[in-house]
Amino acid sequence: KIGIGISFAFGIVMFIISFFRGDLLASIFSQDTDTIQASWDYLKAYAIDCLFTCFLFCFIGYFNGIGKTKFVMLQGLCGAFIIRVPFALLMQQIGNGSLFLIGMSIPCSTVLQIAMFFIAYFKTKSDACNNVFLKGYQWPFSYDKILYSSRVDVAVHEEIKDGKCVYIDFTKNPEGFEFDA
Repeated sequence: KIGIGISFAFGIVMFIISFFRGDLLASIFSQDTDTIQASWDYLKAYAIDCLFTCFLFCFIGYFNGIGKTKFVMLQGLCGAFIIRVPFALLMQQIGNGSLFLIGMSIPCSTVLQIAMFFIAYFKTKSDACNNVFLKGYQWPFSYDKILYSSRVDVAVHEEIKDGKCVYIDFTKNPEGFEFDA
């Protein structure tokens, strides 16, 4: 949560600078007013992506960290070749060469990639609940087995580590879900 929060804060800053004052960034590289204006149009689309990229990069780090590197490569290729390149070519044709419209291929691609990560993380509603409600089967908690722990186990461990008392009532399951045995 902290990593996403920090990266989102930087994303907001970059969004504001790129979207509202992209001319300042472009003027670092060129003094030609047409080039600066065209660059700013493209940077407006990039600015939108800055708001999404923090989530995407955190997912990439998480999935690489748990050894799902093939999936990370697959989602990157899908984002590039299923959305980004075709969308950019389409916008170049129907958008009269608008760099803003061409640049919108980037956030569109990022949204697809984030959706792929969510689908991979929560394959079904049942899997999602099992990730949260595994009912503390693994105590004492061990970071060596974090991939096999529920989110509740992790949260309880963090609260106890901070010196807090934790009371959990596992007398009922969430309604409408099947749980793995």
